[in-house]
Amino acid sequence: MKKPAHGGDVWSQEVETDFSSNVNPLGPPERVKEALIGAIDDIHHYPDIDAAELKAAISKYVGTSPENITLGNGSTELIKNFCEQFARGGNVVIPIPTFSEYEYFARLNGSEVRHALLETKKIIESIDRNTSAVFLCNPNNPTGTLFDEREIETLIKAALDASALVFLDEAYIEFSESKSFADRACEFENLVVLRSLTKFFSLAGLRIGYACAAKELIDAMERARVPWNVNTLAQVAGIESLKDTKFIDTSKEFIKKEREFMSSELSKFLKVEKTHANFFLIDLDGKITSGELKGRLLKKGMLVRDCSTFAGLDDNFIRVCIRRHDENAKLIEELRREL
Repeated sequence: MKKPAHGGDVWSQEVETDFSSNVNPLGPPERVKEALIGAIDDIHHYPDIDAAELKAAISKYVGTSPENITLGNGSTELIKNFCEQFARGGNVVIPIPTFSEYEYFARLNGSEVRHALLETKKIIESIDRNTSAVFLCNPNNPTGTLFDEREIETLIKAALDASALVFLDEAYIEFSESKSFADRACEFENLVVLRSLTKFFSLAGLRIGYACAAKELIDAMERARVPWNVNTLAQVAGIESLKDTKFIDTSKEFIKKEREFMSSELSKFLKVEKTHANFFLIDLDGKITSGELKGRLLKKGMLVRDCSTFAGLDDNFIRVCIRRHDENAKLIEELRREL
């Protein structure tokens, strides 16, 4: 099977400003950088195999017990672990368009994939007795749309009635104004909540993700986890990031303000989805293909996400993330010029 495409490739091409990877432009926090320098002499040791201190920090941050947390080398590893344990055979339900790794790892482990529209009713209609899992991304990537609390509860119940699990990916939840299900994961015997330190805390290069669930589900995912999967520096960075309440508050305020600015400006000349995350899905409406526009902007040092590789989308769509104000303004100016 062909591996899914992703944004963020700043290594093989000349990129001044990366609008293709949805990472907080204000981070990582300064205290994280200082802590990493202070921990550099520890890299000759193996990392804590259980990452106990990081789990304790996450436990305090989300409000659940450490025994209900499992860690990954990025959230993608946890998608892999989940599918290896729970998505072997039968079918999985995946609303589209959404993050491509759900489908990739489900198929890799022998599951049939059923696509559904991003609507509660359509998702529920796709669930049957052979469904092992339902995947939800909330806010959804690449659309930025959000299921509300009641919709998610309805989906969890519908899945439970069919003896299926719900894999709720909240990688972008901090960018939204919605409440996480992480502290409620143990209320539901069939819910796994995925979270990330990559996006909001801007730790993409260190790779840290975590999942919260009832202990039985966590124990199963732990059996699929490779030893020492979260390195020493990543553990240090995660611990320090979660302590920085000032950075958290400043980032939320900044993203909200820039989201409103970009939404207002982009909607003057483009079809733009309303978003609850730190990115926008833009419909080019046949004016230019996503690949051609990506190429033109790349010549000006700007990298955007060509969304033609998402199931359910075509070459009419790009995704751009929120960066600093001057960078956002420059992107809008270039898009207006090209379109």
